[in-house]
Amino acid sequence: MPFIKWVYRAAFVFFTIVAVALISLYHSVTVPINADEKETFEVNKGDTFYSLGGALANEGWIDYAFLTRVVSKLNPTWTPKPGKYQITPEMSLIDIMALLDSGRSISYTVTFLEGKTTQDFITTMAAKENINMTLLGLSNEQIAEVLGLDTTHPE
Repeated sequence: MPFIKWVYRAAFVFFTIVAVALISLYHSVTVPINADEKETFEVNKGDTFYSLGGALANEGWIDYAFLTRVVSKLNPTWTPKPGKYQITPEMSLIDIMALLDSGRSISYTVTFLEGKTTQDFITTMAAKENINMTLLGLSNEQIAEVLGLDTTHPE
């Protein structure tokens, strides 16, 4: 009989430890992140939730990078889409991963006025400071060549 009591006690301790671990894990992925204000987070092409876990931990938003692995195993169809995303302090890790999967990245507006030249457009975009400029400093002919246009006037 003492052996049976030992088995029951060991099973109780084991299941208690597993329950505490699961509750702690659930809390870690549902509690709001450690951020004080809205921040921008960038996902590059080829990033995975595994690699982003380290970046989120480096930002101090989550305590453990492996948590992204756990959440991605629970939602295996989720994949991060490239872009810049706005992360708010009230978001949890699950909220962030759902946002990165949704592709609802920050969008920026640029207004082009009719009658302006290509160089005017490039100057307008360069003033935004959030656009990666690859045509800056090129002539109209060079721009047409880079874009593969059949004309030397990109307008």
